[in-house]
Order: sequence, then C-alpha cells, then structure tokens
Amino acid sequence: MNNTSVWHNRDFRWLWLGTMFIRLGSQVAVIAVTWLVLKTTGSGAKLGLVLALYAAGDMGASPFIGIMLDRLPRKVLLQADNLCLGTIWVLLALLSRWHMLSLPLLILLVTVSGALTPIAYLGRMMVLPNIVSGDLWESANTWMQLNMNLVILLGPALGGFLIAAIGAEFTVVVGGALCVVLGVAAYLRPVWWSEQPPGSYGARRPPIKG
Repeated sequence: MNNTSVWHNRDFRWLWLGTMFIRLGSQVAVIAVTWLVLKTTGSGAKLGLVLALYAAGDMGASPFIGIMLDRLPRKVLLQADNLCLGTIWVLLALLSRWHMLSLPLLILLVTVSGALTPIAYLGRMMVLPNIVSGDLWESANTWMQLNMNLVILLGPALGGFLIAAIGAEFTVVVGGALCVVLGVAAYLRPVWWSEQPPGSYGARRPPIKG
C-alpha cells in the first residue's frame, strides 16, 4: 500500500489538517508571546522564565493525560481542551492590547496553556485507530510524523511573518483561532469516536509516532 492511499480517507484528511492547525497555532502564539515579553520588559531572563514555565506546564500535565483519557469522554475532553487553549491565547492578546497584562498573569496563562497542549496533541492518538484500517497504519504514521516536521519548519517563519504583518497581539489571536480547528473537526466528524470505548486507550493499537 503506498503512502498516498490514506489520503483517500476523508476523516484522515480532517485529522491531519486539524492536527497541523493546532500545532501551528500553539507555535505561532508562543512565538508572538515571546515577542510581547521582550517588547514590554526588554528582559531576556523574563523571556526565559516564560518559556521554561510553558514547557513545565506541558511536562507536568503529561503524566496525567492517560488517566484523563481513560476516565473522561474523549470527544468532550478534546473539544473542551481546544476551546480553552484558543480562549487563553485570545484573552492574553486582549489583555495585552488593553495594557492589563501583568507579568504574573502572563506567566499563569502561558503555564496553563502549556498544560493543555498535550491533550490536543494526543487527540490524534485517540482518533486515528478509529478511522484508519490496519494495513494503512504505517502510512498514516508516516504522514503524521511529516505533519510534526512541517510545523517545526513552518511555525517560526509563519509566526515571524504574522508579527511583522499584523503585530504580536493579533498574531496571538490567529494562533488561538487555529487551536480551535481540531475541536471543530472533532464535532463535525462523529465517526472519529465510534469504536474505542473509554478505558481502552492504547490497549488495542500500536502507538502513533509524532
């Protein structure tokens, strides 16, 4: 089976694009936030602190993700996560625009967004076994890995371009909007959730890379 066969699957196309959008959205938003920190504080140390706490939120939440995926409705969890993530970025941009964004508040919002990010990224692991047949797992895996690599390549360039074109605050808003796309796709594609019941996360399928 060649690597293009999986693209005949409409649900896979939705999942692939939704995953790319939320990854791009998070990366673009973080890049814009770093610009805001440098612009408002001029401090490399504070910039490093913000980035470190974003990563700490991600790492701190990751051990609990499996438990949440087993005990909570996955569709609702993914949609709520995407909505909250997008809302945080938009709120951060608005507070900055209104000159109401203190450094402690910025750190809080960035840390919470970091903690929410793993659920969004692992959303594809909840969905992929339900929409791709076994003979296409390897192909789907390859394309999802390419998805991550493309975001790593395109994210910084897109973030820099948007900051130059529309400013850091609006770039954060764009990032927040992109973060919601995967949740919208999850709502529109009910077949994503048709097979794996709660409590079976990772029990019947090989792990998905990326």
